[in-house]
Amino acid sequence: MRKKLTILVMAALFLVGLAIPAFAGTEGSPDIYVNGKLIQSDVPAYIKNARTMVPIRFIAEAFGFKVNWAGMNAVHPVQIYPVLPGVNDQAKGVADDYGFFALKPGDTTILFIPRRTESAGRKVFTGQLSEQNAEILTSDVAPEIKDGRTFVPLRVLAEAFGCRVSWDGDTYTVTVGPPDESVLANRSPYVGPFYRQDIVLADLAVRSIDENTIKTGPVDLVAVCGVVPFVVTGGRSGTMLSDVPVAFYVDGKMAGTVEQKAVFADSGWWEADSPLMSWGASAKLPVYLAPGTHKVKTVVDPGEIFFDRDRSNNTKEITITIK
Repeated sequence: MRKKLTILVMAALFLVGLAIPAFAGTEGSPDIYVNGKLIQSDVPAYIKNARTMVPIRFIAEAFGFKVNWAGMNAVHPVQIYPVLPGVNDQAKGVADDYGFFALKPGDTTILFIPRRTESAGRKVFTGQLSEQNAEILTSDVAPEIKDGRTFVPLRVLAEAFGCRVSWDGDTYTVTVGPPDESVLANRSPYVGPFYRQDIVLADLAVRSIDENTIKTGPVDLVAVCGVVPFVVTGGRSGTMLSDVPVAFYVDGKMAGTVEQKAVFADSGWWEADSPLMSWGASAKLPVYLAPGTHKVKTVVDPGEIFFDRDRSNNTKEITITIK
């Protein structure tokens, strides 16, 4: 009987053990999750002066950023190179980066040193570093080296990268979300203005030219369609975008193309974060439509003409019914 009881107790303890999370931070050493994954560092995070100190290399590399240790005698011992889609993978010129975060153990000042960067159509070109235009961030707790690793306050890191951070006091767990691309772009006075540029096909209407209705037989299918707003929030003075190609498809087949003639005035006339709207891309395409259901689609393809931050929103499709 005693043997059976022992087995039952051991089984119960085993099941209870399964209910305990495999990873749980402690009061002095919280666990850090980045993008849903536990950061496995050979030196754990710790608390100093009420700040969570994290290993900078493990956090930055989890985001795909490059970290360079130049040595304590260097002007900038620790260099963190952020990544922006459409910039780092398109960059030509002096380097494939657009700048870096610079920090020094024992110094509460953290800099972002931009590289002179501009867009020429879709491509991005980089030049020399511009330290005189560096952005300054400050921390109340300085980065420091511990057990051969550079640690930095998580609060400063989140501010620099634009990350969202949450704290679970029950499990001593810190969760770090992905960097904010807009925050990273705006660290650079060169990249920020053009990186926000986005061509968005916002609307699509289909009508006949003469009666605003679709009829069977030869009709001008697309009379006024394709609202193509360019988001150039905070763009550089005198932004001009024109001759944007807009393609039209009917039932999966190319029906024709037009060019959107749009030239924008000084972007300073517009409120911050307001899109510069370009209306009226249209195609007059005689297309015979048989009775039934048809799909009409427009696609904006800037090709190499413009830097377009997000090309996934360049398509609009609607379904029409001909009776």
